[in-house]
Amino acid sequence: MAKQKVTEEERVVMTIGTHRIESDDYNCVLKKFVTRTDRKSGNKYDDWEIVGYYNTLESALTKLFNLKVLSKVSSAKSFLSETKKAKEEIIKSVQEAFPSGSGVSKVKGKK
Repeated sequence: MAKQKVTEEERVVMTIGTHRIESDDYNCVLKKFVTRTDRKSGNKYDDWEIVGYYNTLESALTKLFNLKVLSKVSSAKSFLSETKKAKEEIIKSVQEAFPSGSGVSKVKGKK
């Protein structure tokens, strides 16, 4: 069976804090906002650094959740606090990207 191309309306671009998830015909790409320094001029500029490629939106969101929570955990209490904050931030961004659930079923990996 031939792979179906993702239309422009089905592409996902979702910003969650300092991260972004973009989709293309084959992947969901998780990126992180970074500030870089140009080697020649020494000027600083903003860029998106690729964290990883995922075959579903769910797996990209799971990775993002793990990055946000596990990087800040130092105790059981902080684990619960960071989990709640990350969950709320991700849910808010998903709801903004898909108002009333529109388009979620069209995203690659969702049936």
